Amino acid sequence: APNPYYKERLDEARATFSSLEKMSCSEAASRACEEYHAAVAAYNIACADKERIRNRYEYMLSESVKWQPPSPDHVNMKEFMISQLQDSIRQDCPPEPRAPPVRLGAEEWLAENKQQALRDIEYYGTRLLEDSERVEKSSRWISELKESL
Repeated sequence: APNPYYKERLDEARATFSSLEKMSCSEAASRACEEYHAAVAAYNIACADKERIRNRYEYMLSESVKWQPPSPDHVNMKEFMISQLQDSIRQDCPPEPRAPPVRLGAEEWLAENKQQALRDIEYYGTRLLEDSERVEKSSRWISELKESL
């Protein structure tokens, strides 16, 4: 039997689209506001986390720069440590900030969510069809094998 995951997600996407089709403008405005506030909270947490990580890296980098290798054999280790920390700062803490969340109006929120539901319906419908075809092909292969024995 096909994996139930795709059927369940497809049913969810259809139900979401159906509820969005019936949603009033005031309900859409309320949902848009809720999502915006949740996104702002998540954004603030992510920014604080990024700053905390950057501060920790910067501290480790300053300590690594000050560190005196105990022997000439350890110089490469110091250079590698500094290089790794600089790379980590560039990768994990880029200087450009993430774009803050944008507050959507009711109509725009509704349109975006309908579009996402339609994309989900298409995606999970396609995956379900592919999975069903795969299962059918495998079942046919096994049946043909049994018949040949």
